[in-house]
Amino acid sequence: FVPTKSYLFLSALVKCFPGACVVLADFNELPDAISGVNAPVVQSKRHGKSVFHSSYLVPIGSADIFHPTDFRQLQNMFSHLSGVRGHVFSHKDFALRFGEVEKT
Repeated sequence: FVPTKSYLFLSALVKCFPGACVVLADFNELPDAISGVNAPVVQSKRHGKSVFHSSYLVPIGSADIFHPTDFRQLQNMFSHLSGVRGHVFSHKDFALRFGEVEKT
């Protein structure tokens, strides 16, 4: 589901804004994730405290599910759709390269 929606989003972006520069940011890794490649964090709140679940198979509406973003896969999709090779940076590396720390 998540990769399909990402592909549809990038397809629309390339179609509606050809040649646009794109910056995407999100979590590339999540603590307390369930087991698996690019596995999500499944979390609910009980009495004001976070409760982490070991499966995404929880009753509907009982928990939040956070998926990490596979930026290498997004880079490949964007390249396939646009013909432009993108770049992937960690948040820290992006801030160090493009940030103007003296202005923050």
